[in-house]
Amino acid sequence: MEQQKFQEVVLEVLKDLKEGQVRLEMKIDKLEVGMDKLEARMDKLEEKVEKLEAKVDKLEEKVDRLDLRLGSLEQQAEGMDKRLSEVEERVGSLQQDMVTVKEKLRAIEVQVIENTETLTEVKDSIEYMLDKEKQNEREIFLLKKKLKKEA
Repeated sequence: MEQQKFQEVVLEVLKDLKEGQVRLEMKIDKLEVGMDKLEARMDKLEEKVEKLEAKVDKLEEKVDRLDLRLGSLEQQAEGMDKRLSEVEERVGSLQQDMVTVKEKLRAIEVQVIENTETLTEVKDSIEYMLDKEKQNEREIFLLKKKLKKEA
């Protein structure tokens, strides 16, 4: 009779452990999908940053060339002012792009923090399940011992 109860307890514990394992595996799968998406977004962001850096390099080269030519182009200042304002517009556009990139980076940082918190929760859940498993093993051991004494 008690052996049957013991078997029922063991089966119930095993069932609980299996359900916990399934839930943890689902959470891990969800985290992996989220991390894959985050990595893809980071790759895209890195590409955009590289393009922006290339644009900035080109603009810096143009500004340097303009500075060299300024001495000889003082008579044509009106034309140069027009070109210079075009460059300033481009720089303003790049600054706006940089603001957008910074905002996206902040959003990614928030996602990383959230994912880190989720991973911490999963770790805590695993530790809890391991502690529960040890507890259950102790209970099973005590039940076996009790059954041996009674037998």
